[in-house]
Amino acid sequence: MYPSHRVAYALHHGLVPEGQCVLHHCDNPPCCNPKHLFLGTRVDNMADMNAKGRHNYRTHRGTDHGNAKLTDGDVREMRRAYAAKEATQWGLAHRFGLKQATVWAILHRKTWQHVP
Repeated sequence: MYPSHRVAYALHHGLVPEGQCVLHHCDNPPCCNPKHLFLGTRVDNMADMNAKGRHNYRTHRGTDHGNAKLTDGDVREMRRAYAAKEATQWGLAHRFGLKQATVWAILHRKTWQHVP
């Protein structure tokens, strides 16, 4: 089975070469008009998607993420306590029910970067 836009491209322009994607000038994925279709790589496809503002993902950060165990306040408290030398990474991990590596990533702003 092949997506209809790939079949439309092949019928009008010839077979789609290995490793190529069929992209849409019109930015309408169900469109099968051969005049609207062109070839590109996966990288071209992603660049085209981003250029047209079509990416439909949303980065869930902090408490917006469904698996978040912390609040912004927890993160601020962790950073404050560690900076004041009131707690170690291991102590914070135990207190908040996390792994030490997770605490390290929070303290070094590898995660929870949005929290000042």
